[in-house]
Amino acid sequence: MKNKSRTKNELQSNAGRELTRDTVFLAVLSGLLLFLSFPKYGSGWLAWIAFIPLFFALRKAASISQGLLLGFIAGIVSYIGIIYWIAFVIINYGYLPLYLGIILMLLLACYLSVYVALFAGGIVYLAVLVLFKAVNVEDLELAKSFLRRGAT
Repeated sequence: MKNKSRTKNELQSNAGRELTRDTVFLAVLSGLLLFLSFPKYGSGWLAWIAFIPLFFALRKAASISQGLLLGFIAGIVSYIGIIYWIAFVIINYGYLPLYLGIILMLLLACYLSVYVALFAGGIVYLAVLVLFKAVNVEDLELAKSFLRRGAT
């Protein structure tokens, strides 16, 4: 009986915690490292360490929603840097105005960031399974290939 009340009190104490600047900074840093690991910048070795700051931020996440938000922040930062050229293509070849090209690029970055958010939420939800971290990335990449029709 004592064990149940202690667990309940720990969960209640964690429920009120909000994201700190440190955790948001770690998520942004993870997004930047992931962005810089792409070929244009020639730092492919950064891909091996890009998620480490996000993992440290997720250790401080008190709920799944905070994990989802941290993953979304990391994803949006990385995908804005990775797919910046989409706005250029929409403006020059689609003959659309600048603001619309930027909005469409941001919408695509938000859509792609959902996958990183699901990855981070899965880590928070199943934090006890170490193997899940590697399997989760592979499963989400497979799901992305089936769900994303015609988008790059």
